[in-house]
Amino acid sequence: MVNTMTSSPKAWQSIRGYTPCPNTTTLLDSSLNFKDSYDEIVANKKMFGNHANNAAYLEVGPLRECKTAHLYKDSSLKKWAHIFKDGPDSKFPKTHLLLQALIASLNSNRDRALFRAYVTIVEPGQQIYAHCDTDGPVWNTLDRYQFYFTGDSDMIQIINGTLFPIGPGYLYYFDHRQIHEYHNHSKQDLILMVFDLQRNISENHYGT
Repeated sequence: MVNTMTSSPKAWQSIRGYTPCPNTTTLLDSSLNFKDSYDEIVANKKMFGNHANNAAYLEVGPLRECKTAHLYKDSSLKKWAHIFKDGPDSKFPKTHLLLQALIASLNSNRDRALFRAYVTIVEPGQQIYAHCDTDGPVWNTLDRYQFYFTGDSDMIQIINGTLFPIGPGYLYYFDHRQIHEYHNHSKQDLILMVFDLQRNISENHYGT
């Protein structure tokens, strides 16, 4: 799980504000049944759209060659208000149930509020270019999790120059301030759910 892999140069890289930080990426245990959510996502794939719609994002490539369905955002995410409304999107009820179960399993000893959540589909031959999420102080207050609906050896996840395997049901925690990228060399869609939990500001570490 810790095979080092150097990323090749990319046409689009967004690493503004990046500062080196420890690789805290962790594969977490997840035994939840996600078939209903997966079926719901596949059935509603046509409802997925651009990850973002602002001009700066669209004119550069974009950064993510993927389609996204935003499930939830905190009202403080003003800059993305044009993408989706406050609160949960009722179009994906099974996926919201899975999300709630995942959050409950991660919040066993403390109550961290959901900040935002979305599902992303990276089709065969597509990728999410190397980038880090550091644009603004809000990123220093969040724990980032990724749940994979699909995954095999031809679906690549690289975080801080390290290759981490992905597979159906895999749940990762990682520091989103690190440079990360994804490549789909398989013949099926790479589907994952990303969600951020607000960590207790009195804590000085990341993760669960």
